[in-house]
This record gives sequence, structure tokens and C-alpha cells, in this order.
Amino acid sequence: MEFFGISLTRIDDADSYLRGLFASSTRRIITTPNPEILLRAREDAEFRRWLMDAGDRLPDGIGLYAGAMIAERRFPWWIEAMLLPFTGIMLLLRRKALERKYGARIPGSTLTTHLLEYAGQKELTVAILDRDARDWAEKSAIQSRMVSILKDKFPGIRIHLEIVDDTPDWAGIAERIRESGATILLSALGMCTQERAIYELLPQTPDVRIAAGIGSSIDYHVGLQRRAPAWVGHLGFEWLYRLAFWPRKFARLRRVFDAVIVFPLAIAKSQRAS
Repeated sequence: MEFFGISLTRIDDADSYLRGLFASSTRRIITTPNPEILLRAREDAEFRRWLMDAGDRLPDGIGLYAGAMIAERRFPWWIEAMLLPFTGIMLLLRRKALERKYGARIPGSTLTTHLLEYAGQKELTVAILDRDARDWAEKSAIQSRMVSILKDKFPGIRIHLEIVDDTPDWAGIAERIRESGATILLSALGMCTQERAIYELLPQTPDVRIAAGIGSSIDYHVGLQRRAPAWVGHLGFEWLYRLAFWPRKFARLRRVFDAVIVFPLAIAKSQRAS
């Protein structure tokens, strides 16, 4: 799949891809583009460059399949607007066929779980970058216990946690990551900021072999968010489950609107302009 000139990595078998991550002798930089990220990258040249520099751009979000179908149809945007309910039904009924045609999705939460499990099994150190949550009491309280929670959940793992504020000292953060011996870097700073962090830190942290932007995925493992049941994930409606249980629902409503309305119509308009 390709949107706005940004090609996504085709994954024919998610399990094989995840197992192969650790067999690679080269450094892996992983991003997980979803509709919201792609909309932002369309307007932000620097963010776009950070995405393109990543060797692995994993499709994350069932809305990408909607975009792929719309790109193939090449109907005027106003017709696609009327067809949005039909497109939604197709996503629900033809999910398996769409996966075969366009490749599998690997949600950031799945990627994060796999990396943490592997680190625990191999007793590796994982560096986690999380944003300063002083303005969010619930998350701030959990951050103080994050290391112990993850160690309990993934026995054998070693965690180096960096709380990143609005004016990060990248050199200082990189030095502490080097001293920790981390070989996996998980950037959970949110869209754009997390990719910038990887871009800034990797040249200064040679021991890191896998770096991934994971959004809020770490929150599932520390109890801040509920993980969608497996059947919900299989249908591709993790976003709807997150909206129902996300502590800051109103902040997420705009993101859902962008994913299910703005993104498909932006694809339709870009196809007509090309």
C-alpha cells in the first residue's frame, strides 16, 4: 500500500515478520503508520522524512484498507463520501480478503508486546521514552511504578525509563541509554515526537539494534488502557474499543474523525489530482 507517496511495508504473515526481527543482522527502525500519521506526514515534510528513513513502515489501522480500496476505485471524492458506509461494511465483511490482497496489519500494541516478551526471554535491556505526564495525574502515578510493573509482567526484562519533557536534552538521554546497555528502544512520545526522538538518538546509541515508535501501546501493559478483546482486534475495530475506554475520550474523538472520514476523502481527492 502507498499513500501520499509513502509506501508501507507489505507483511504477508505477521508472525513470521515478528520472529524475523531478531534474526536480522542490521539495525531495524520501525514506524507504524496509521491514517492519522499519514495525514500529518502529508503536510509535514520533516515528519515525512523521518517516516521514509525507517526501513520498516508497518501498516497500523484498518482504515488503511479503506484508503487502498478508494485509491483503486478512483471515484470523485463526493461519490466516495456517499460510499463511506458501503466501504465500512466491506471492511467488516471482507477483512481476510483485504489482508490477502494488501498485506497484514501489525498494530503497535502487537509489536510492543512481542518486543517486550522477547526482551524478557533473552534478559535484554529495553529503553522506553515516555512523555512527561505531570498534567495527567492518573498516568503520572502509573509512571512512577512503570518499571516494576513491566518487570513483573515480563520476567527477565531490564527497563531503562526516560521521562521526556517539552525541551529534551537528547545528548543526555543518549548518554544514559548507552550506559544502560539497551539494545531495544521504544519511543512512546506520540506521533511525530516519537519519530524525532529516534532520529535524534540512534546516531548516539550504537548498541540499539531495534528502535520503534509505539504511540500509547505501553499504556496497555501498565493498566492505563484496556486491551481490546481478540475478536475485536481481528475485526479491526481496536480504535472503537479504545474510544469507549480511553480516559481522555474527547481528545480521541478528533483522531477517530480523521481516521474514518478525513483520511478516506483525502485519498480520493489525491487520486483525482494525480
